[in-house]
Amino acid sequence: MNRSEILERAVNECLEEMYNRAQPSVSFNKIVEDCKNGVYNKNEAVYERYYLSAEEYKEILENYIEAYKIHDDFQENCDIVYKYLAEGGLKDSWVPGKVDENGFKHSGYRSYENTPKITDIMAEDDAKKCLDLINECKKFYCFNREENNFHWTIMNYSPSSNKESVREYWKTNGVDIKFKKRVYNEEIDDYEYIDDDE
Repeated sequence: MNRSEILERAVNECLEEMYNRAQPSVSFNKIVEDCKNGVYNKNEAVYERYYLSAEEYKEILENYIEAYKIHDDFQENCDIVYKYLAEGGLKDSWVPGKVDENGFKHSGYRSYENTPKITDIMAEDDAKKCLDLINECKKFYCFNREENNFHWTIMNYSPSSNKESVREYWKTNGVDIKFKKRVYNEEIDDYEYIDDDE
């Protein structure tokens, strides 16, 4: 399975979970099948029939980004290098073994030591040019395309976070839908759904 197939699976699983947790609950795969079979009008926004809170949307989305390693750390890594050079950092060092004044032998051990700031080892103007180049590199290379594409795809097909438009759709079709609100219950250390009076 190549990366493109893996990401396609991640999208499908993420949307399936979102629609399963939506109100009313439905299978995303069933929606796709129904679309192929002409159950829906092609211009119809099927997602507007199902409600998922923004909080649950974000939670599910982030779980899949983490599970499928879709997040790219390039920007954060550039920040680490920048800070390491601009402010100084740490590096590994080896402290050799020795015999102390009482004749006890001490083994060598691994430790760390400070590294200098870039301005401590080169002219300030040259150091600034180097740090500016790191920032240019960070801005130019966009390794987060995978994550951006995943966000956009999920956003385009996910259930609506507009409760009122979903309620209006069902009301227009003769159904008085009641929503549940997800709240955290400390006693069970988990979320539960309660009737939502809004």
